Amino acid sequence: MPKRKLNPVYEHQGYLFRYASTLKDGSELLYCSFRKTSVCCLASAKRNNGLITVVRDHYGHDANMGLVKAKLARIDMKKNAKSTTLTPRELLFDAKSTFGAVPVDMAGSLDTLSRMIHRSREKDSDDIKNANLKTPVFTGDMRITNESTDFILFDEICPSSGGRVVAFASEAMVETLANSDLILTDGTFSCVRAPFSQLWIIHGRLGPNATVPLVYVLMCKRTKSDYEYVLEKLKALPQLTLWNPNHFIGDLESAQEKAIKDTFPAITCHFCLFHTIQSWRRKLEKLGLQKNIDFGFFSTISILTALFTGFDMYDFWSLLKNLPFVPTVDVEDTFEKLLELMPATRTTKQKAFIDYLRRYYIGPHPSLPYPPVTWNAVEVSLKHLPRTSNCVEASHRRLDKVVKMTNGRRSIYISDLVITLRNEATQFRFDVQGLNNDPHYMINHKRNIKDVLKDARVLKVLVNKPAPPCVPLKGLEYLKAMRVARKYT
Repeated sequence: MPKRKLNPVYEHQGYLFRYASTLKDGSELLYCSFRKTSVCCLASAKRNNGLITVVRDHYGHDANMGLVKAKLARIDMKKNAKSTTLTPRELLFDAKSTFGAVPVDMAGSLDTLSRMIHRSREKDSDDIKNANLKTPVFTGDMRITNESTDFILFDEICPSSGGRVVAFASEAMVETLANSDLILTDGTFSCVRAPFSQLWIIHGRLGPNATVPLVYVLMCKRTKSDYEYVLEKLKALPQLTLWNPNHFIGDLESAQEKAIKDTFPAITCHFCLFHTIQSWRRKLEKLGLQKNIDFGFFSTISILTALFTGFDMYDFWSLLKNLPFVPTVDVEDTFEKLLELMPATRTTKQKAFIDYLRRYYIGPHPSLPYPPVTWNAVEVSLKHLPRTSNCVEASHRRLDKVVKMTNGRRSIYISDLVITLRNEATQFRFDVQGLNNDPHYMINHKRNIKDVLKDARVLKVLVNKPAPPCVPLKGLEYLKAMRVARKYT
């Protein structure tokens, strides 16, 4: 809230003045309350010993005693809300006794004024002030859920990095995480502020078909040691002593993957299919090779390029995107077959793209940063596990309200985020209750029928057991079949 709105106001002949400053002679300089509005009234006055003298007249608006009283009534209710524990109805009754029923009715409806009173109390609570300090301190309401149960799991400093980590989750969320054989992770940055650099979110299963956020971790640093420290602190909780998930799906952040692999040695790590292909695409864009794939198979640019060079980049790219669906043992051989589509004399940019894929994803290389086993989608598809972490990305949109609630008028507060996380914990409780009452309760939006049919086609190609005398598909024929299966029809 701007500081000027905290300054006292005074009524004078149907107009409202707000204190601006104190002059050298000891009198108070007052400005019209419409000065910072679209009216932009530059009226001013002096106040000395309670007497107001107008220096510059008002313009652009008329005197309105009813409107002035309505504003004074709102200010009085805000002031009393901060200093008393009266209910909204009691505060409205006192305001009507002081200013009259009409000004209070002009000030807003019962619901509007009740929300204003609650906001005034929240903004001035010590718990919110502590959370918004330069070094946040979580006290009182910032440590509990909306149901008054514990919400903070731990607030510690990582010994090796010196970074602070603060984890939030309700007891029910921790119990659900303990029973989940799958975890997905991702970080979001738009809803946090210094000293924290990201909100790390750990998802797990809830029911047979949904993954939901279960632990929120505010982190100052993003090193491998920070992630390991968070995971070890979680495993130290009584409910998670036997926590040992089988599968992990995340983006291409190596620090996360290494920390999870070290914490759970038997876990199978899968990188998100979307993020993998996105990385390949960004390399194409960086090299300037994407212009021939942006316009589709039948585009003029694609056709002309194929005629003059004998090579269709779009055809190559559309098959390359399906390489994660090739069995791991066949990835390198299939990639060599795919390279046969490229001309024998390759451009410098084409060579750079091939070298990039070999060095980081395919090989042969003694120590690939992202070997095929980490980004291959065959196993997760056959086990009906998520191929991407898009469900995690979708949950970030629910946190966008932290940004939107500021309306661009102020920076984000840590208290804004914690209040939103508390509401998410309440929504989780509702989802658990709904699932217990109805096994068919939909936690997430119902999947599009096209997605279901596409998955069925993908599984048919993955099984790859045609009736005799047909033989299983291999190489480019397999990639072409998968390309057709993954397209919407």
